Amino acid sequence: MSFRSKQTGWQIILAGLFLLLMTSSAFAQQPPTCSGCGKTIVGSYVEIEGKAYHKACVVCAECGKRILGQYGSKDGNLYHPDCYEQAHAPRCGVCGEPIVGQYVTLEGQAYHQDCYRDRVAKRCVVCGEVIQGQYIEDGWGGTIHARHHETVPRCDSCSRFLAGLSGTRHLDDGRSLCADCWRGGVHDLPHAERLMGEAQRILGEAGIGLLTPLETISLELVDKQKIATIGGVGGDTYGVHEVESKRTSDGRVILEETTIYLVRDLPEEQALAVLAHELFHVWQHERGADGGAAQWREGSANVAGWLALQSRNTELARFLLEKMDEAPDLTYGTGFRRAKRLYETRGKVVFLERVLLEGKR
Repeated sequence: MSFRSKQTGWQIILAGLFLLLMTSSAFAQQPPTCSGCGKTIVGSYVEIEGKAYHKACVVCAECGKRILGQYGSKDGNLYHPDCYEQAHAPRCGVCGEPIVGQYVTLEGQAYHQDCYRDRVAKRCVVCGEVIQGQYIEDGWGGTIHARHHETVPRCDSCSRFLAGLSGTRHLDDGRSLCADCWRGGVHDLPHAERLMGEAQRILGEAGIGLLTPLETISLELVDKQKIATIGGVGGDTYGVHEVESKRTSDGRVILEETTIYLVRDLPEEQALAVLAHELFHVWQHERGADGGAAQWREGSANVAGWLALQSRNTELARFLLEKMDEAPDLTYGTGFRRAKRLYETRGKVVFLERVLLEGKR
């Protein structure tokens, strides 16, 4: 966006200064030719910008009427000032009228300053003022002045600024969800179980097949505090899996029971990605590859969540994918990007071999 103070491409000149009445006798050897009609001039004439005209041929290229006073010129044509504005001045992208004087440009389109301010300019969703200086966008069309960034509430799932939005839900575990994320949320266990089946199918198509029958894996919807209690500090904040082993007296495992805990009320796309992530951890555990460095263990599991999000062609899925690619966290961000790069450049077979190798260290 830029602000400009421009004349609209032409200069108004007083005719009395530059309309020179001449006589053809000054050119007795070679009478001048009228630049208007193309005929030889006999008698008096007018000279404008080095060109000769019959007085009757000094006409506006736009309206065809004679020019008797001020004029504008462009590409060799003459115009009344008002006609020039209509023909050549930039037009406002809001009202369509020609622009004279200062104006604003945004992405190549010109606007009257008032039209831009009232109809086009970004406004802060917190204070309602036109955005000037530094600002922050939420990726959904919401914009705030940078000075508000520490106080404006955001949706816990999609990061929308919640100021001014209706339908916001404030949950008991401290989360706030926008109306869209709440509408698309997973609020009951049957819904979550269907999504877990979808996550299993997506992983299976990628060659990540589980040995554990899905119906033997327990699934519980819990609040965020429960996840923090089970997963500990630094773990995934939206889901965690737990394996309870039953052993003989000599320490042999005779039975394992797996439970996946999922934060309730997540929007479908986010819940699907979390479930795929946790099922990948089940796959790792089945093969004794759930050890090693957290950066690789969690980063590779995030590849499963990435695969799940790619199956959903929605704005939220695309937003969550971008968020994963930009995450600053060393484990879930940097670790994920390294694992994804291996998956994309070397293929799923090499990727899974590396998962097994790193997980057994």
